Amino acid sequence: MFTLITDRASVTGARRTADGYLVGDAKVARVGVQQYLGRELGRPDLSVVRVYRPAEEVFRDATMRSFAHRPVTLDHPGEMVDSSNWRKVAAGQIGDQVVRDGEFVRVPLVLMDADAIRAWESGKRELSMGYTAEIVFGDGVTPDGQHYDAKQVNIMANHLAIVDVARGGPQLRLDAAPAPVHAFDSDAFRARMLEQFKDAKHLTHAEVQGFVDQLTANAAAGHRLVAAAAAQKAASPAFADQYRQHREVCDTAYADMCARLQAGPQRS
Repeated sequence: MFTLITDRASVTGARRTADGYLVGDAKVARVGVQQYLGRELGRPDLSVVRVYRPAEEVFRDATMRSFAHRPVTLDHPGEMVDSSNWRKVAAGQIGDQVVRDGEFVRVPLVLMDADAIRAWESGKRELSMGYTAEIVFGDGVTPDGQHYDAKQVNIMANHLAIVDVARGGPQLRLDAAPAPVHAFDSDAFRARMLEQFKDAKHLTHAEVQGFVDQLTANAAAGHRLVAAAAAQKAASPAFADQYRQHREVCDTAYADMCARLQAGPQRS
């Protein structure tokens, strides 16, 4: 199954040129596991899917070449970008110096459209890479021990969009600003969960890993949706209260679940 997927990208060194264009270097793809809602991948029967992008797929020659000369758009268009709609949606372009930078793919980019540059200057400073990939479902474990439900293969870039809220980890904004208050730190959450399970002697290591993986995936999905809504309603005190209540309910539920699992089977 091939699916159009969007993920957050980051830009460093953004600056204006003498003729008014905006240029910078962007990290547009990375190796690792990311969480998606099942409906994003054509699987509404699944709540959350952990998808692994292995290095051999991210950095394969055809994938690396596909990032060159892709259009930059203002928001994601409602369709794939090609020669029939490029003139209508393009606001800039990715350059051709596509390189590996650690676990990332790094590219140069330029924004040339005045409206897109004004949007960036007004605070629309996140980037989201649109690409196609084949999703191959099947459980596995990455070389560094992360569990996943599917892999991305045959990754091909299509466009790079300037958006209000993008998928991804903290500190991946256009201006490399600090993470938003509501960003979800999956590594920190996972570490807290593992700490709570450390004395659960009745559980095997595999059972603990499975519980923690599911808790982390559920928390990431919930926080991502709430953060997206918060970005649209940040000015509303009522929504801020609703967000705090949501966090309290989630935290209480997770703590209660962990306590029950740690306690083991209850004898009557």
